[in-house]
Amino acid sequence: QECLDYQMNDSNFCKMICMKRTLCRKYKLAMNGITKSGKAFDRLDEVAPAHLKTQWSARERRAQSSRLNDPEAMDEYEINIKKAPSRKEIELRLLEESSAISQVCGDMDINGVGNRRGSDCIAHRGPKNGKKIY
Repeated sequence: QECLDYQMNDSNFCKMICMKRTLCRKYKLAMNGITKSGKAFDRLDEVAPAHLKTQWSARERRAQSSRLNDPEAMDEYEINIKKAPSRKEIELRLLEESSAISQVCGDMDINGVGNRRGSDCIAHRGPKNGKKIY
């Protein structure tokens, strides 16, 4: 029991000694982050149109004044970002576009020869006016 108490006390002592260094480092990082955030906000504030600033301020006041009675009023601060398509969705879309091009090119009969490759069809120039056939 004494050995366990000694190890726990030693561990807690080491944590307290290292805590000062860790807290100082985190404080410096936080202060640096505040400075960067302030600069970014100032740049945004310079380029934002006045009518949008007024609208944003009104929405903020409305959310802050009704937050006690209606917590859903704080949804004003939610970030609404459209989710980017996944890799599989992009691949599927590209395959569908590719098959649509292949079908169009396969149906075309250029110089009496059926062309089944989409890249050849797109790159082919018409014999009469020299424009690309899409």
